[in-house]
Amino acid sequence: MEFNFYNFDHDEWDYSRQQLQKHLTSKGPFRFRQPLSFGPAPGPRQPLNQLADTFSQAGQHQTVYSIRFKTSKTYLQTLFPTEQFSFFTPGTVAQASFVCCSLKNMVWLGDGGYEHCGLYIHGVQYVKRDGSKVRGTFLPMLFENLTDPIVTGREELGAPKWGANINISESEGSKKVSLAWRGIVFGELDFVSLGPIEAEARVMPKPAPDDGMLMYRYVPAVGEPGKADAEYAVFDPYVPGGKPAAATITQNGHVEEAGSKASKGSKMVAKKASVKFQPRSWKELPTIHHIAQGLAEVPVYEVLEATVEEVPMVGDVRGARRIE
Repeated sequence: MEFNFYNFDHDEWDYSRQQLQKHLTSKGPFRFRQPLSFGPAPGPRQPLNQLADTFSQAGQHQTVYSIRFKTSKTYLQTLFPTEQFSFFTPGTVAQASFVCCSLKNMVWLGDGGYEHCGLYIHGVQYVKRDGSKVRGTFLPMLFENLTDPIVTGREELGAPKWGANINISESEGSKKVSLAWRGIVFGELDFVSLGPIEAEARVMPKPAPDDGMLMYRYVPAVGEPGKADAEYAVFDPYVPGGKPAAATITQNGHVEEAGSKASKGSKMVAKKASVKFQPRSWKELPTIHHIAQGLAEVPVYEVLEATVEEVPMVGDVRGARRIE
């Protein structure tokens, strides 16, 4: 009976196939995510479990909706996760942007697409334990309308992502971006009377750009409320290792390299723009009412620029790294 138990507990085909799979995955730097039981996982930085850059991304493109505005520095700093984050210039006024991107022809999604929309706080620094500083744009919240980028971004990049319905509509030369949860609208960005950028606007001086994007990773410990398995700052440089050939930096800060099929994108500016977030109740937004409340409290002192830009490329944020 002991021999029978040993003999029938083993199948040579299943065992050999498993060993071959382990051998093949050991040959390359494949990315693993949950669930681990089925091997390395495809995703934005690894289409079809192939190594990076196996598939051409030349056909990927996006439309970027951005409203940059003056706001309260004293309020925005309450959104920093630790005291190591701060603004690197004095004063009580800061700049931030609400940026929404509609991504299309994404290789890792079988040429499909999705939308994301977030708050980007400019002029932020992270002070490391040795006293050195990392400067960038801090991302406290990013909504997306597809599970796949939400899961991969939270697990692999530490990005503060959550799901929402994102709808983009157009009427009479104006565009609106709406954010909702199960039909309850809690955020709206309006771009009114869009037109080409005037010549004087093109030479308008702007603040020095940030060096990259700052995020904060937090993974709760299982069965231990209030404790974290992982908790640290993340930095995604806008121009890693120097500016790559044919690269641009979009409003959300990601470095994006043009492919051979990419053409120059167009850019329109709105004569008038507005941002409106509604706090809503726990009954209406049971899992994100606290986020809606926080976004609704962000004051808009003055809209500095509101644009809709066609960008003929999309980055994959592969440069994101743990700071320390």
